[in-house]
Amino acid sequence: MRKTLSERIPDDLDVDDASALGAWLGRRLHQAGMPLDSAILALPREFVALKRLTLPTASDVELPEMAKLAMQRELPFDPETAVIDFAPVTRGVSSTTVIVVAVPREVLDHAQRLAKAA
Repeated sequence: MRKTLSERIPDDLDVDDASALGAWLGRRLHQAGMPLDSAILALPREFVALKRLTLPTASDVELPEMAKLAMQRELPFDPETAVIDFAPVTRGVSSTTVIVVAVPREVLDHAQRLAKAA
């Protein structure tokens, strides 16, 4: 069963304080009878870079570094702070199309602290 909870964050709650925001969110989910272990956390679009790329290799060994290097050139934020991951979509004889996602490390760390506090 799926449930959705839509709540306005109180004006006096500092959204940059992951512990406080996570604790509030955990209480709200608990009060709504929603299990915390299956919650999905979405990041705002302005913090996520998502690209579909065709890379000139079919080698599983080469794909991670190629995806990382190709994505770093496309980022609207400092590539040194990026956490980058990918998933293959299609494979050809000499190329692979992948979906690559990148998020600044600080954004991912904040989301992880928030989830832990919840």
